[in-house]
Amino acid sequence: MTPKHRVVVTGVGLVSPLGIGTEATWAALVAGRSGAAPITLFDASQHSTRFACEVKGFDPLRWVEKKDVKKMDRFVQIAVAASDLAVKDAALADGIAAMSMRVRVTDILMRDVGDRQRLAAECMAFAEDLTRHARA
Repeated sequence: MTPKHRVVVTGVGLVSPLGIGTEATWAALVAGRSGAAPITLFDASQHSTRFACEVKGFDPLRWVEKKDVKKMDRFVQIAVAASDLAVKDAALADGIAAMSMRVRVTDILMRDVGDRQRLAAECMAFAEDLTRHARA
């Protein structure tokens, strides 16, 4: 029997085609806006579908150092941004604790994305750490 894990959601960090941040995303939802638009991140002219829901206006330099931007895939940059926004939303942004969580999320995504079982285990361990930190 596998042990049950409890995860506590303490903050929300949204980086979506509707906006960056909870407020921007919610405002777009309430206004009925769509995140779909013509594809801009690559040349889609050879494809039958030329629209998608891309994250628009995303500047990775708000969350990632310039020297690291080229080392990370875009989805990792977005995940780092979303985790940072979630930590701030949870009011856990108290210096070293927040930074260590951000570094750990980046490490998990950059290192383990090809190994789904390991990624799942790392995410569970991270969630447990978050839970312990929230209780402290």
